[in-house]
Amino acid sequence: MTVRSRGNARAALTAAVSESDWTDWVVETATLHGWRVTHFRPARTARGWRTAVQGHKGFFDLVLARNGVVLIVELKTDAGRLTPDQRQWFTALGELAAVWRPRDRDQVLATLAASQQARNLAGGVP
Repeated sequence: MTVRSRGNARAALTAAVSESDWTDWVVETATLHGWRVTHFRPARTARGWRTAVQGHKGFFDLVLARNGVVLIVELKTDAGRLTPDQRQWFTALGELAAVWRPRDRDQVLATLAASQQARNLAGGVP
């Protein structure tokens, strides 16, 4: 019988998580913690996978908002890499941008569960 260290066991567990399963977990967890969530999903067309957008390619997977706080998140597997277009968005978005991976699950959960005070930047709800 092989005994793994806790770190190795966690690495083995997260390595098997698909981007689709990871997305489902993040969307469900965010919703449970009161975040509004939008997920941009590609669709298969006769010309391959496409996401219907106007503007620059490579926008991130999720936009989350709660109490005036906005997060723009790209979800990747532990081995996934940002495309050059996604890197440009990451740079343009600055502090609003994040890349979340299954190995970061504890930190992602803490971010989503954290108590946030409302920020009223626009002077109120119209």
